[in-house]
Amino acid sequence: MDTAELTFEHIQHTVRGGGRIGRDEARWLWQNTSDADLCALAMQVRQRFHAPDACTYMIMRIINYTNVCVAQCDYCAFYRLPGQDGGYVLKQDEVFAKLDELLALGGDLAAFNGGMYVKPDLKTVLLQRTIPPGVAREAVDYLLRVGLDVWVYRGGDWFIRRLDAFRVARERSNVGFDPTVIEDLYGVLDAPVKIVGVSEDRSLVARCEAELGAWLGADASAARSTSFYLDVTHPEANKGMVVRDAARLLQMSLGQIATIGDWVQQGMPQGDVSRMPKLPEFAEGWHLGKPDLILEMPVGFELPASGPDVFRNFAIPTGLKEDKWVDLQPDFEAAHFIEGFGHADKKFHFRANWSGQAAPNRPPKSMGLFGPVAALPQLAAAAYRM
Repeated sequence: MDTAELTFEHIQHTVRGGGRIGRDEARWLWQNTSDADLCALAMQVRQRFHAPDACTYMIMRIINYTNVCVAQCDYCAFYRLPGQDGGYVLKQDEVFAKLDELLALGGDLAAFNGGMYVKPDLKTVLLQRTIPPGVAREAVDYLLRVGLDVWVYRGGDWFIRRLDAFRVARERSNVGFDPTVIEDLYGVLDAPVKIVGVSEDRSLVARCEAELGAWLGADASAARSTSFYLDVTHPEANKGMVVRDAARLLQMSLGQIATIGDWVQQGMPQGDVSRMPKLPEFAEGWHLGKPDLILEMPVGFELPASGPDVFRNFAIPTGLKEDKWVDLQPDFEAAHFIEGFGHADKKFHFRANWSGQAAPNRPPKSMGLFGPVAALPQLAAAAYRM
């Protein structure tokens, strides 16, 4: 049948009669039918194979280990570019916690989404797959020749030819920044992460997906992200490469990663204690030698177990007859640093800075004295972090 003669009633009659619709009819439904009508037709087909009052389902979870990405897909509402506020990378225990929640619900399938590998600073890119320049040029040649507008993404930049082109305003709203308008896209094809062909002609975009995909073969992937967008990316820039990439970055084999997964699933039992590395040993006494002077607070200060940072000034009798520079090594497990100086008034003045998080536990510290400085009271004290 000529597509110009297609109607919803005709296709509905075919479905109700147990027949199959063809590609042209499916395309017509996609372009002309409401979601409600599509759902109604799908339900009629479903009832051929399943009881009306029964359904099947699966329990799975998609884990976004990072939202830092430069692909800038139109349908994605949560990605952030490198350096943008709101970016995150899940820690290993956070990923495992999500897997544990899935297993507790009876799930047995997890998928991982993530645009690229970055350091915890969310700015330093460790790994991203770019399209080879020659392949990128072929893709742009084809897209321009068939009449699609072309966007190029490279790193955190988005390049276009016209600011008033179709869907540019929508994309600007999605990504929250402006594109760079250039006349010659070929000048930015040295390391693109994605090339997008854009058109409001959905049938043209669909045809280009098949033609360009066949033309590029294994050199690149060409797939529609929406009915208006044809994305060209590196063939391995997909969700299935996450474990292999993690293995390369962590310098581990796939077998080792599988072993870690099995160990976590078994409750992380302790291994062979006899093969455990020897723990470090700390010598007793003063590591820097016996100090010239040891000061003790006449009255202790009670630090709350939680709360905001505490700043407190103390004065301790010293017996000094002249000003001295001092190197402070306090015996406080929770003090992050101390600063101060000794006065000839026989008191040592210092300020301690505590935070709610304890500093690493260390052996006892020394307090050493250094030569006299005439203008000491007018100078800033030296502060040493624990």
